[in-house]
Amino acid sequence: MSRAFLVRPSISVAPALSWSCKIAAFLVLLSLLLPSATLAQATTGKVQGRVTDSATGDPIAGALVRVDGTTLANITNAQGFYFINEVLPGLQNIRAEVLGYRGEALEGQRILAGQTFTSNFELLQAAVELEALMVVG
Repeated sequence: MSRAFLVRPSISVAPALSWSCKIAAFLVLLSLLLPSATLAQATTGKVQGRVTDSATGDPIAGALVRVDGTTLANITNAQGFYFINEVLPGLQNIRAEVLGYRGEALEGQRILAGQTFTSNFELLQAAVELEALMVVG
């Protein structure tokens, strides 16, 4: 007695399914690995500008510029420029101060998400009174 075997041609859908699954898994992994800073930039704004001497127009290096009520701040560079990232949108008070000058505040500055706001400061020189030191020796 002979046995006959029916041979069917094999059709494999596994490679196509496997390839599409690999692409989907890669896209999911990629979306999970995106830096959160990219998302933060879309929901926050940036403040930048320059701090100068009001009498001479010279840049003031080392001035502290900060957003009131937050921990956001930066120091001006040698050309008097500064920038502060990740500022929450809305009305913000921006302040600049440095020893030897009268500090200045710009109140109610409207910060918009995804945009850069420019705040320039012109500081007046001011005499600074320091505490007396007693030298014993």
